[in-house]
Amino acid sequence: LSKWMAPNFAPTTVEGADKASRDAVEADIKSLFNRIVWLDMLDMAPLPAAANLFSAILVRVEEAVNRLPQLAALETSRSYLEAPEVYDAPIEKLRRLQTDVAVSWEGNLRERRAALEASAFAAEVRRVEYVRLKLNARLAEVLDGLASEFSRRVGRDADLLFVLPIDDFDLNPPRCLELLELLRTLSV
Repeated sequence: LSKWMAPNFAPTTVEGADKASRDAVEADIKSLFNRIVWLDMLDMAPLPAAANLFSAILVRVEEAVNRLPQLAALETSRSYLEAPEVYDAPIEKLRRLQTDVAVSWEGNLRERRAALEASAFAAEVRRVEYVRLKLNARLAEVLDGLASEFSRRVGRDADLLFVLPIDDFDLNPPRCLELLELLRTLSV
């Protein structure tokens, strides 16, 4: 069975299940089947204390997108005479978001505070907060861009649903609490 083909359903033996409801469930599952993109598992037990959870999720998104045959060739070579569309490619937006997340969530601004003059420090604080303020909207833009690029290449409307499996959620309570706070912050 190809991983891009919807599964076949055997007749149900559940009493009281009518054909219409079974067909509706089958149609729903088939419509979801080609839309789900499984991200690599985030294992909370061995996760180092210094790991940036948002960066870990974004790297998993990039890895999953690179595994999709329809999106594997997002980065194509182009000549210098072509328009600079690559800068607006969804994968490039994802990489810029990864960089901004690393800078705004794991920056060394506190350590550099004493070495910066007051106006430079204030500018850095504003920049970091501006990036943080826009993270949710930018993540939505990146995921929507990847989904629309996938739909365009497949030739049909197929909004992608990114699924992040999390293992050992209960074995690292402080990091799991941090993950819950991150998920609350990111409503996408």
